[in-house]
Amino acid sequence: MATMDRPRVLVIDDEEGPRQSLRIILKERFDVLLARNAAEGLRLLEEYGADAVIMDIRMPGIGGIECLEKIRQRDRLVSVIILTGYGTLKTAQEALRLGATDYLTKPFDAHEMVQIISRNVARTRRERQKVRLIAELRELNRRTAEEKERLEKLARLGESSAELLHDLRNPLTTIIGYTELLANELEGMSQTEKSGALEEALRYLQIIENNVRRCRDLVSLWREGEGRVRPRRECLHPADLLDDIRATVDFLQAGRPPTPVFELEEHVPRIVGDRSQILRALHNVVTNAIQAAQATDGDVRVRVRRRDGEVEISVEDTGPGMSDEVRQRLFEPFFTTRSANGGMGLGMAIARKIVEQHSGRIEVESRPQQGTCVRLIFPAALEAEDQ
Repeated sequence: MATMDRPRVLVIDDEEGPRQSLRIILKERFDVLLARNAAEGLRLLEEYGADAVIMDIRMPGIGGIECLEKIRQRDRLVSVIILTGYGTLKTAQEALRLGATDYLTKPFDAHEMVQIISRNVARTRRERQKVRLIAELRELNRRTAEEKERLEKLARLGESSAELLHDLRNPLTTIIGYTELLANELEGMSQTEKSGALEEALRYLQIIENNVRRCRDLVSLWREGEGRVRPRRECLHPADLLDDIRATVDFLQAGRPPTPVFELEEHVPRIVGDRSQILRALHNVVTNAIQAAQATDGDVRVRVRRRDGEVEISVEDTGPGMSDEVRQRLFEPFFTTRSANGGMGLGMAIARKIVEQHSGRIEVESRPQQGTCVRLIFPAALEAEDQ
C-alpha cells in the first residue's frame, strides 16, 4: 500500500510502447512503476504498493483477469483500470465483476488518461481513509465500553464517584452507540454514495463530539471537587439545550416509546450558567420521566416558557405518579423505587443541587395514576449579560 504523499501508479503491460507512453504522460503528477508482465506487477505491488494500477488485459503467462483476482487478494481497495486494444463487452463485464474500477481501450487520449488516473487515485485514498476511520471508531468504541465498565465498579467508592457514574451513563452509552452507527454508515458507503450519507455521518460525529465534551467536563468537575467549584457563567439559549437533550434521547430510545415532545415558547430569554451542569440536570429529569412513562405506556412532554424574570423548563409525564411519601423523599440521595431496574437514586438529587447552584429552584407536582410534572426554574439573563 502506497504511503508517500505523492501518488504512486503501477503500469502492467507486456508492450514497451504503451508502458513508456503512460510513464511519460503520468510522471509529472505521479510516481510511476512499470512492469512487463503480471508476475512482475504483483511483485512490485507487494513491495511498494500503489494508489492505482493500469493493466493490460491481454498478456502472456498470467492473463489480465487472473492478475486482477490476485491483486484483489493482496489489496481490495486499490483502483484497477483495465486497458486493452481487444476489449469486448463480455470481457469488460467480467473485469468489473472481479473488482476493476474502470475500463479503457487502446489507443487512449493523454488528457483523459490523466483525469481517469487522478479520479481513481482519489477514490483509493478515500476508501483507505474510510477503512482507517472505521478501525479507529471501533477501537474507540471498545475502549469506551471498557471505561464504562470500569466506572461502574467505582460506584462502590462513595456518593461522589456514584454521581459521576450516574451522569456519565447517558453520554457514554450515546458515544458507544453513535461510533457503532458511524462505523456501519461509513462501511456501507460506496463510491457513488450521495452527499446525504456524508451529512448523516458528520451529524453522528457532532453528537459524539458533544458527548465526549460532556464526559470530559464531568470528570474535570469531579476531580476538582464540585463543592469548591463555582459554575461557569455563559449565556445559554434554551433551544440549544433542548437540541442536545433531543439528540441523546433519540438515540437512547432508538424508536421505542415514549418519544418525548419538545415545545419552545417564542421569545424565551436566555439563561446564565454552566452548560454541562445544566444539561446534567435536564438529562436526569427527562430520563426519569421517560422511565416513568414506559411503565404505563404514557407520554412525555418537555416545555420551555418564560415567566416573570425567569425561564421555566417543565418535564411532564403521564406515568404512574408518586405517593406523598415518595415525593417527600424524591431528592434524597440513593433513594429509588427502581433499584431492580438499575436505578441509583441520584438523578433528582443531582438535578436539584445544580439548579440551586444556578440560583434556581425545582418544583414537583405528582399524583398517583395521573403522572408527574417537574419544573426547573432559572433566572432569566439580564440584558447586559445577554449582550
